[in-house]
Amino acid sequence: MKEKLLTPPNICTMLRIVGTVGLLLIRPLTLPFYLLYTFCGITDVLDGTIARATNSTSEFGARLDSIADLIFYAVMIVKFFPILLEVLPVWPKGRRFCWELRSFNKAKSNSAVRAAMGVRNS
Repeated sequence: MKEKLLTPPNICTMLRIVGTVGLLLIRPLTLPFYLLYTFCGITDVLDGTIARATNSTSEFGARLDSIADLIFYAVMIVKFFPILLEVLPVWPKGRRFCWELRSFNKAKSNSAVRAAMGVRNS
């Protein structure tokens, strides 16, 4: 038996994926970011609720929801990890790593470092 792919819960999940990708384009900790983040959270709750209420759960929908969750978590790491590096206190063992990471980011603009990395000046 063939599953319907465009059910209301799956559409909700697809909207969450689109919203999550949209979060990549917005500066974090701003009102538009919070609004889109909230939209993604609401659609995460709604898709499962609608699927159970309408008895339209499916294996495809469950997998799509898991994929949407993974994409959302990855985007949150990409958006918030740099902020956390700046804000949180650094433990002694992590201090050197953070210092090296910051130094590397600053040094990337140095032409000698760029040449050593094989990056051409544009």
